[in-house]
Amino acid sequence: MINVISRFSIQSVATTYIAYLRGDKRKIIEFVESTPPPYRDRNKKWVIILSSQIGCKMGCKFCDATNYYFGNLDTEEILEQVDCVLERHRGIYPQSIQKFKIQFARMGEPSLNMNVIDSMLMIKKRFNNFIPCVATIAPAGSQTFFERLLMIRNEFYDFQLQFSINYTDSTIRNYAMPAKKMSLEWISDYIDRFHNRGKRRVVLNFAIDSTESVNPEIIRSIFDPDKVIVKLTPINPTQNAKRNRFAICEDFETIDNRLKKVSGKLSDYGFESIISIGDMKENIVLSNCGQLASSISR
Repeated sequence: MINVISRFSIQSVATTYIAYLRGDKRKIIEFVESTPPPYRDRNKKWVIILSSQIGCKMGCKFCDATNYYFGNLDTEEILEQVDCVLERHRGIYPQSIQKFKIQFARMGEPSLNMNVIDSMLMIKKRFNNFIPCVATIAPAGSQTFFERLLMIRNEFYDFQLQFSINYTDSTIRNYAMPAKKMSLEWISDYIDRFHNRGKRRVVLNFAIDSTESVNPEIIRSIFDPDKVIVKLTPINPTQNAKRNRFAICEDFETIDNRLKKVSGKLSDYGFESIISIGDMKENIVLSNCGQLASSISR
């Protein structure tokens, strides 16, 4: 059972929920609901972002979720996060929402928790219009998860898979994301199997720091532009990102120009890209992944 201890809201942007589990106040998770632009309307687009683990053991140097780790959430604990959000909005019916997305993208590495697969299937029984989204670094040892994902993806009318690549330079990538990972070539081969022609392309996410260390030539040598779309985001100013000098502490316009520069280079190599910069207010209330949970667990 999860126990919500606080909520932090930014009006018309997002609400972050903080909860502890199993009667242990060290075991803290976050989950989020948001109404992304341009709609800012739950009846048009509603996104719920779930944790799949209690903390995270991947050790990424720009993420605060990695400050502790107590293992996987069970299926019931994953589903309870959804129910907590829905309980606050009883007048809204997910079945009638134009785009109802549930992302396994908050605390934890979803591909290391097979309960994520079971949770997706159980949510579908309740809301057959929901769009699952899995965001992963593709850690070593996760092959079974990805094989099962292949088996179930066509049960959903839409499905979003995102690989967090972040760096094309292998030395920097392994420093910033020290957990053992599948190679970019393995990810590309998997995308070849996962992608259905005419369906949503797989997302390659690059969280850009001040070095702009994305080499379009390397990406083009490994990935097919017809099967992937590149998402560009700034590295959020978490405590770990600041401590390890990854964060970009700049204003919106400067960050936007930086990402547009990278986007232009990608376009020259045939890649479509999406620039995704969150509301700058989110940084003020520590709503980036792991920030609030880590501050409470100290």
